[in-house]
Amino acid sequence: MNIKSLTAAEIKLRLAAKAIKIGYIAEALGCSSSHVSNTISRKTQSKRVAECVSRALDLPLTEVFGDVHSYFEDSPSRRATRLEHKNKIVNALREGLTIQL
Repeated sequence: MNIKSLTAAEIKLRLAAKAIKIGYIAEALGCSSSHVSNTISRKTQSKRVAECVSRALDLPLTEVFGDVHSYFEDSPSRRATRLEHKNKIVNALREGLTIQL
């Protein structure tokens, strides 16, 4: 299978060609410019940021971040999993139970 994706440099060049700064994307999403940049560089993963970058480039997510498999998996988000884990621990502690994971 041939996975399509753009490199971080290609994404930044295409954004620059459209006069779209990383800071604009960050402001639109209410996050930091470094978070957007780290997502573009694949140092961190944020599907929300990746989708916004793809929209800014007017390209499908699969063509911009096709190499980031977690964006296309049909599984619960890591945040939801962490929240569920946290809730189990908090409830066990509140009820005076031993934490069983």
